[in-house]
Amino acid sequence: AGRSINRLVRDEMEDNSTQIRAGGVASDATIVSKFTRDAVRRVHQVLQQQSALKFYPATSGSPNYATSPNRPSYMGFCSVDVEPDVRDQAGFVEVEKYATQMAPFMNEIGTSQGVRFLSTEEASSTANGGGAVGDTDLISTGGANIDLYDTIIMGMNAVGTLSWDMPP
Repeated sequence: AGRSINRLVRDEMEDNSTQIRAGGVASDATIVSKFTRDAVRRVHQVLQQQSALKFYPATSGSPNYATSPNRPSYMGFCSVDVEPDVRDQAGFVEVEKYATQMAPFMNEIGTSQGVRFLSTEEASSTANGGGAVGDTDLISTGGANIDLYDTIIMGMNAVGTLSWDMPP
């Protein structure tokens, strides 16, 4: 039941959100690039323009313990297949480098560009939904077009769920 609810909420977030495509292209069928730092910056900018609330106050790091300061952040949920691309971004800070006063979430991998990322196998993907593979070095289930992966980046209180009990 828990996975079903997670998937329903995920689907609602994907279907009712502002979409920013990798490479700034107009349609899914023309995406031929991977998840990039510039895309995260663009999403961060859009959330700020919409007055989205950030999670958590800033924390300071310490050179004595080789930890990094973290600024207030949005939350990002990426596929386990996209995780390497997130980690490869310039300026990415591994969760292990967080200051001690900041507790990580389960499956949190780190932060980049003001977004704390969690990796999950529950993220959506569309096999062969992108542009031609060509020499992109990107994943393709069928070999001709690249697979697309949805990454959700959101502000605090952006999503809510409601549950109720059945009457006796």
